[in-house]
Amino acid sequence: IDVQTPHGPVSFFYCISTPSNEDSDSLDPALPTVLFLHAAWVPSTIFHPQFADPTLRRFNLVALDLLSHGRTEGAVPAVYTEREAAEDVNAFMV
Repeated sequence: IDVQTPHGPVSFFYCISTPSNEDSDSLDPALPTVLFLHAAWVPSTIFHPQFADPTLRRFNLVALDLLSHGRTEGAVPAVYTEREAAEDVNAFMV
């Protein structure tokens, strides 16, 4: 998904898992959504084993690759701290 962040455009890679589908194209609007944020140096694929487990999929589960991780693309600003990363996540959620 292409998102305009405070520091410029970012093309975020993300995946969605629902109770009925470990690799869904959309959220189930009747369920709450849990957003998974990965640690530094690893992409969102770290969560895929959890997404594949039907006993854990009771909600919409969404994992995204943060800027400069995995398949997310965009220019990394000269200053990119936790604040800018949080602004990116907010822009993604909006």
